[in-house]
Amino acid sequence: MGSTEEERDVRLFEQLERLQAQYREEGRLDWESVAAELPPEDLEELKELWSVAAIADEVASDSRNVVLLELTAPSSPSTEDPAMPQGLADYRVECELGRGGMGVVYRAFQ
Repeated sequence: MGSTEEERDVRLFEQLERLQAQYREEGRLDWESVAAELPPEDLEELKELWSVAAIADEVASDSRNVVLLELTAPSSPSTEDPAMPQGLADYRVECELGRGGMGVVYRAFQ
């Protein structure tokens, strides 16, 4: 990434932070003042970044989308194959897709 691209990224990040602060304080965004400060291509990218950030904030703040699991490692390696779970929260487990160092992956439907 060249220095001008890095500078652009920094400029967009700083502008996004200002927009987030403005929205938290005032509950609205002043896109006209932002448009006066940025070239059109930066403004379009900033609007896309704002949309992604808004979606991420919504998902993060919606506690209904959070499922907490207690994960424990066995104290010694086990040779027995644990039974496939029937379900998890409101998901129905259909089959095992794979196993690895991070755990077991299942196909499930809500």
